Amino acid sequence: MTSLATQPLPQRWLFVPGDDAARLEAALTSGADAIVVDLEEFTAPEGRALAISRFAEFARRARRLHLWPAVRLNLLEQGGREELAALMQTALGELAGTPAAVFLPAVEQRSQLAALDEALAEQERLHALPAGSLKSVATLESQAGLLAAEELLAAGDDTPRLLGALIGTGDLATDLGLMPDQPAATITETLKPWRQRLAVACRTHQRLAIDGPWRWQHGLGTDQHWANQQGLHARCVIHPDQLEALYDLMPAPLCRCAMAGRSSSTRSDCTAPSVSSWCPAKATCRASMHSMSTRAPSTPSSAARKVARATWPKPTAS
Repeated sequence: MTSLATQPLPQRWLFVPGDDAARLEAALTSGADAIVVDLEEFTAPEGRALAISRFAEFARRARRLHLWPAVRLNLLEQGGREELAALMQTALGELAGTPAAVFLPAVEQRSQLAALDEALAEQERLHALPAGSLKSVATLESQAGLLAAEELLAAGDDTPRLLGALIGTGDLATDLGLMPDQPAATITETLKPWRQRLAVACRTHQRLAIDGPWRWQHGLGTDQHWANQQGLHARCVIHPDQLEALYDLMPAPLCRCAMAGRSSSTRSDCTAPSVSSWCPAKATCRASMHSMSTRAPSTPSSAARKVARATWPKPTAS
């Protein structure tokens, strides 16, 4: 099994409910780079135990396809700590059955990320996994969270497992007083400064910036072009119809070591695009980048993606 540590960082993160077997199956052939089993928002409370029990096998299948299996917990103090423990227990000590990334919702204080890091470290020790093998992603979905982005994403001994941050544009829009029935242009223009804030903080602190989902039928191309210019190198996706378009709209993926912090322009022996970075694993990164650009054999065919997309609801037309 190919280690995910030698592959480019995922760009297209598809969020799915964990208790829907059909959608989990469809996600594997959707064309996503990472699949996030969302226990917090997409999975009803009564379905979370089932979702957790299925995750380890799902993670193994995803990794065999060179996809990142990930999970979004509830807040640690609202069941997330127990969800993490149960997820790790079902993996039976095998790294292949664990989440490659663990998302934490509603992050507004650094202590939340430090607590998650401690919880991940504890699980690594309990299950004899390599230290640092579990990564975290902060979900910033309020004005308070985005205003604190610089502090939250700064490097520190309390958050060594922090990979990046996702901007939760849906909850942020609500926090800003926006209504779902307002024109898309009004909503998107209001959110742009907050998305820029995330991009700047992630670029400053060498974190992966994951943009929020595009919820409308039209305008994805224009918006993604703007996002590319801001340095938003990855995107949350809630409908697989958009995945194929994003493959063509997004720039080449970042190499796995693109967070090192030195300029690639000074390194002629690394061709990997990055955010102010150089690539010490030259041959590995170049090979993995080539694999991504030519679509690995495990990438689903167009016909398979159409079948997968048929099981999902359509985005809103507003």
